[in-house]
Amino acid sequence: MLLSLDELAAEEERPFEPSGGLSPEQEFDRRWALATLDNTLRHLRAETERAGQGELFAALQGFLGGGEPAGTLAETGARLGLGESAVKMRLSRWRVRYRELLRQEIAQTVPRVADLDEEIRHLLAALCS
Repeated sequence: MLLSLDELAAEEERPFEPSGGLSPEQEFDRRWALATLDNTLRHLRAETERAGQGELFAALQGFLGGGEPAGTLAETGARLGLGESAVKMRLSRWRVRYRELLRQEIAQTVPRVADLDEEIRHLLAALCS
């Protein structure tokens, strides 16, 4: 069975053509950055699931940048049977861990550890394009 790239692009969430007038290199970098962030969030989710906190992670993921939060921290905490301060503490720990995992993910793409911070800056710049 043959499929055309046009048909695939129509079905894709992110079509093959550059978005917003970006050059092909900028579009590649943007997609790389988004994929890296997605992979990092997936790793954090897997860690929380192994620790028996998968449901909590799913409820709070919107506060981590993985979607829209369903209400305020206080409302979400109340639904989960947690106080707002407990929710804030959990999110704070997950954000720290997310940064660690992101650094690990990006470290796999650079030849020298000394290049890591520059590569992170490049990732952030690609997201702002």
